[in-house]
Amino acid sequence: MMAYANKYVVSIIRNNKIQREFNSNGQRTIHIPFDSEYSIRVQNKTWKKSLVDILIDGISIFAADKKLLLNPQQSVDVERFVADLKSGRKFKFVNLDTAIKEGHQDPTSSDFGNVEVIFTPQYEQTINPIIFDSLRSA
Repeated sequence: MMAYANKYVVSIIRNNKIQREFNSNGQRTIHIPFDSEYSIRVQNKTWKKSLVDILIDGISIFAADKKLLLNPQQSVDVERFVADLKSGRKFKFVNLDTAIKEGHQDPTSSDFGNVEVIFTPQYEQTINPIIFDSLRSA
Protein backbone atom coordinates (compact mmCIF):
# COMPACT_ATOMS: atom_id res chain seq x y z
CA MET A 1 0.00 0.00 0.00
CA MET A 2 1.32 3.40 -0.84
CA ALA A 3 -1.25 6.04 0.03
CA TYR A 4 -0.25 9.48 -1.26
CA ALA A 5 -2.05 12.72 -0.42
CA ASN A 6 -0.90 16.33 -0.07
CA LYS A 7 2.78 15.35 -0.44
CA TYR A 8 2.60 12.78 2.38
CA VAL A 9 3.07 9.05 1.79
CA VAL A 10 2.09 6.06 3.95
CA SER A 11 3.10 2.47 3.16
CA ILE A 12 2.56 -0.81 4.98
CA ILE A 13 5.70 -2.97 4.91
CA ARG A 14 5.68 -6.76 5.47
CA ASN A 15 8.70 -9.01 4.88
CA ASN A 16 10.63 -5.95 3.64
CA LYS A 17 8.09 -5.36 0.84
CA ILE A 18 5.54 -2.61 0.36
CA GLN A 19 2.11 -4.23 0.43
CA ARG A 20 -0.19 -3.71 -2.54
CA GLU A 21 -3.26 -1.57 -2.01
CA PHE A 22 -6.66 -1.99 -3.63
CA ASN A 23 -9.98 -0.21 -3.43
CA SER A 24 -12.72 -1.90 -1.41
CA ASN A 25 -15.94 0.13 -1.28
CA GLY A 26 -14.02 3.41 -1.50
CA GLN A 27 -11.52 2.43 1.22
CA ARG A 28 -7.80 1.87 0.71
CA THR A 29 -7.34 -1.77 1.70
CA ILE A 30 -4.56 -4.32 1.94
CA HIS A 31 -4.62 -7.98 2.93
CA ILE A 32 -2.02 -9.35 5.35
CA PRO A 33 -2.12 -12.90 6.70
CA PHE A 34 -3.08 -13.25 10.37
CA ASP A 35 -0.16 -13.27 12.83
CA SER A 36 2.00 -11.21 10.44
CA GLU A 37 4.24 -8.48 11.80
CA TYR A 38 4.38 -5.27 9.77
CA SER A 39 5.76 -1.76 9.87
CA ILE A 40 4.41 1.58 8.71
CA ARG A 41 6.53 3.84 6.51
CA VAL A 42 5.66 7.54 6.72
CA GLN A 43 7.19 10.05 4.33
CA ASN A 44 7.09 13.83 4.38
CA LYS A 45 7.57 15.10 0.82
CA THR A 46 6.91 18.72 1.82
CA TRP A 47 9.40 21.45 2.68
CA LYS A 48 8.01 21.93 6.20
CA LYS A 49 8.36 19.85 9.36
CA SER A 50 5.26 17.81 10.17
CA LEU A 51 3.93 16.09 13.25
CA VAL A 52 2.69 12.55 12.66
CA ASP A 53 0.23 10.56 14.75
CA ILE A 54 -0.45 6.92 13.91
CA LEU A 55 -3.61 5.23 15.15
CA ILE A 56 -4.08 1.47 15.01
CA ASP A 57 -7.58 0.27 15.79
CA GLY A 58 -8.37 3.84 16.84
CA ILE A 59 -5.57 4.01 19.45
CA SER A 60 -2.44 6.17 19.07
CA ILE A 61 0.79 4.17 19.00
CA PHE A 62 2.55 6.92 20.95
CA ALA A 63 2.49 7.19 24.76
CA ALA A 64 1.35 10.28 26.65
CA ASP A 65 0.16 12.40 23.72
CA LYS A 66 3.55 12.23 22.00
CA LYS A 67 3.90 12.37 18.22
CA LEU A 68 6.61 11.79 15.64
CA LEU A 69 8.30 14.86 14.13
CA LEU A 70 9.25 14.40 10.48
CA ASN A 71 11.67 16.83 8.89
CA PRO A 72 11.15 17.99 5.31
CA GLN A 73 11.79 15.17 2.80
CA GLN A 74 12.26 12.64 5.64
CA SER A 75 11.06 9.03 5.70
CA VAL A 76 10.73 6.82 8.81
CA ASP A 77 9.71 3.18 9.27
CA VAL A 78 7.76 2.62 12.49
CA GLU A 79 7.47 -1.00 13.64
CA ARG A 80 6.16 -0.88 17.20
CA PHE A 81 4.03 0.92 19.72
CA VAL A 82 6.17 3.61 21.34
CA ALA A 83 5.88 3.20 25.10
CA ASP A 84 9.34 4.71 25.56
CA LEU A 85 12.49 4.88 23.45
CA LYS A 86 13.53 1.31 24.28
CA SER A 87 10.38 -0.79 24.33
CA GLY A 88 6.97 -1.39 22.81
CA ARG A 89 5.01 -4.19 21.18
CA LYS A 90 5.67 -4.80 17.48
CA PHE A 91 2.75 -4.30 15.10
CA LYS A 92 1.03 -7.61 14.42
CA PHE A 93 -2.15 -8.30 12.51
CA VAL A 94 -4.29 -10.75 14.50
CA ASN A 95 -7.71 -12.31 14.07
CA LEU A 96 -10.69 -11.42 16.27
CA ASP A 97 -10.38 -14.51 18.52
CA THR A 98 -6.72 -13.74 19.28
CA ALA A 99 -7.54 -10.09 19.93
CA ILE A 100 -10.20 -11.04 22.46
CA LYS A 101 -7.94 -13.62 24.13
CA GLU A 102 -5.05 -11.12 24.40
CA GLY A 103 -7.35 -8.42 25.79
CA HIS A 104 -7.00 -5.78 23.11
CA GLN A 105 -8.79 -2.53 23.89
CA ASP A 106 -11.98 -3.22 21.91
CA PRO A 107 -11.63 -5.82 19.19
CA THR A 108 -15.32 -5.49 18.29
CA SER A 109 -14.90 -1.77 17.47
CA SER A 110 -15.45 -0.62 13.89
CA ASP A 111 -11.85 0.68 14.06
CA PHE A 112 -10.50 -2.89 14.46
CA GLY A 113 -8.05 -3.56 11.63
CA ASN A 114 -7.72 0.11 10.66
CA VAL A 115 -4.49 2.08 10.40
CA GLU A 116 -4.89 5.86 10.32
CA VAL A 117 -2.03 8.32 9.90
CA ILE A 118 -2.54 12.01 10.65
CA PHE A 119 0.01 14.54 9.37
CA THR A 120 0.00 18.06 10.84
CA PRO A 121 2.28 20.46 8.98
CA GLN A 122 4.26 23.03 10.90
CA TYR A 123 3.01 26.49 10.05
CA GLU A 124 5.32 29.44 9.69
CA GLN A 125 4.73 32.21 12.17
CA THR A 126 3.88 35.44 10.41
CA ILE A 127 5.11 38.67 11.89
CA ASN A 128 3.31 41.85 10.97
CA PRO A 129 5.89 44.45 9.95
CA ILE A 130 5.87 47.82 11.64
CA ILE A 131 6.38 50.59 9.15
CA PHE A 132 7.37 54.07 10.27
CA ASP A 133 6.59 57.00 8.01
CA SER A 134 9.27 59.10 9.57
CA LEU A 135 11.47 59.09 12.64
CA ARG A 136 11.44 62.16 14.84
CA SER A 137 13.72 62.94 17.67
CA ALA A 138 12.26 64.35 20.82
